[in-house]
Amino acid sequence: MPPMRRWLLVLAITACSHAAEPPPSTTVAQPAATAAATAGGSEVDPWDPPAVAPPADAPPSLADTVALADAACPTVPHPYLFAVTTKSGKTSFLLGTRHLGVGLAKLPPVVRDSFVHSTLAVFETDPKDTSTAPPTAHADPLHVQLGDVAWAHFRELAGRSLADRLDDEPVSTALIQLVAMYEDKSHALDLELENLAADTKIPTAGLESSAFQDALIEKLMDARALRAILVVAHTRADLQADSHDDLASYCAGERTELDPKEHDDMVRGGYSEVEIADYEDAILYARNRSWIPELEKIVGAGNAFIAVGADHLMGPRGVPALLSARGYTVTRVTP
Repeated sequence: MPPMRRWLLVLAITACSHAAEPPPSTTVAQPAATAAATAGGSEVDPWDPPAVAPPADAPPSLADTVALADAACPTVPHPYLFAVTTKSGKTSFLLGTRHLGVGLAKLPPVVRDSFVHSTLAVFETDPKDTSTAPPTAHADPLHVQLGDVAWAHFRELAGRSLADRLDDEPVSTALIQLVAMYEDKSHALDLELENLAADTKIPTAGLESSAFQDALIEKLMDARALRAILVVAHTRADLQADSHDDLASYCAGERTELDPKEHDDMVRGGYSEVEIADYEDAILYARNRSWIPELEKIVGAGNAFIAVGADHLMGPRGVPALLSARGYTVTRVTP
């Protein structure tokens, strides 16, 4: 797994929806040809030009990524769903999500039922939060930041056309485009839950601000992080395999700790043990700790549904463990 894939999956969907959109299509969608017949033959209707074929090295199409996701994850039989109960008997639910590639329809009915019967829906960021981080100073183009060798490999993986379009974009955008190349971007569980909350008139809240997440993305998803991915992802087959394995692992619902291969890949990408520990704390554990005071208020009131990235639920520093240590009864829900 590329060392920064975890970042894609644990950062809020608000970030992914901005940065991991499918790249602009290089195919011009057209209706059926309407050639006008003439006595001397036929000519192409000027209002209906022929479709433009995508470049040979274009990223996989949305149809391709949907098919790959369905094959890797037909359903999620064992979601990361926990009941959190107070000493007074009030219960809320905590769901670990995967921000891309999985839709609500793949999860068992207990997830939707628990959500629609809640009186508050809590996400990493409140859907109503439109705050943004202050703009960063203009940086050099991506090819300058990466250097000739890494830029050539990035163009090889991303495709020349997409890479050239990303050259003047933030590094974080290029990084997420690359890591999410084989992700099904038509399904985003957090966003579907947000839309369900809006449809069912369930109030929403957030655990941190969108501005905070924006700043965190720009800090951690830098040129060094992208170069680290380029070290361990030799071909597109590596990117495809990583997406498949991570999605299949999430859908199996069997993880209790972070994937150790991510740690090994970060070492291969040039990060020291101290730097890896700092990154993990910034992206996961510090955020987990900061959420607990607000979560205690929320679960104390009861009947809330809380949805955060699944990696936030893993291990002794995960949210379930932190809540359990504070006297709450946290139980994995078995459909």
